[in-house]
Amino acid sequence: MLKSEIQKVDHALALAIKGFWIFPVKPNSKKPAIDQWNKRATRDETQIRHWWRQWPEANIGIFTERYDKHKALIVLDIDVKNGKDGFQTMRELEIKRGLLPTEYLVRTPSGGLHVYLIAEKPAASGVDVLGSGIDIRSRGGYVLGPGSTINGKKYKIER
Repeated sequence: MLKSEIQKVDHALALAIKGFWIFPVKPNSKKPAIDQWNKRATRDETQIRHWWRQWPEANIGIFTERYDKHKALIVLDIDVKNGKDGFQTMRELEIKRGLLPTEYLVRTPSGGLHVYLIAEKPAASGVDVLGSGIDIRSRGGYVLGPGSTINGKKYKIER
């Protein structure tokens, strides 16, 4: 690893500072590295550093039920795999209902997109909730954050 390369712990800490609740996910995986991740997700720098000393290549889980102190996240997971085109579904929804806010977007390794929305309360999570290829991650859920990798491909901040 080059000295100038940003380490996963740095991504995790930056996300915690922005208000996200963080926990470690097994390297090259979407499975939590700790039990009771939903209760143990934290914004505490000491705890985050401790976890990433144990697992320096751990992916970064973002608990979507909480954001900052008293808010929640709703993450629209737009998929383009398994015959689904979530981007087409999104275009159709935006034609009918107007444009969604797009302040924080993360490109996924499969070419999809996570659209982060801040809400007063979490919403129900589910698959294809808004149509084919658009899942919701919120109550009781999580997503992998930027800096995470699956098969060498990164989750990257797009905006």
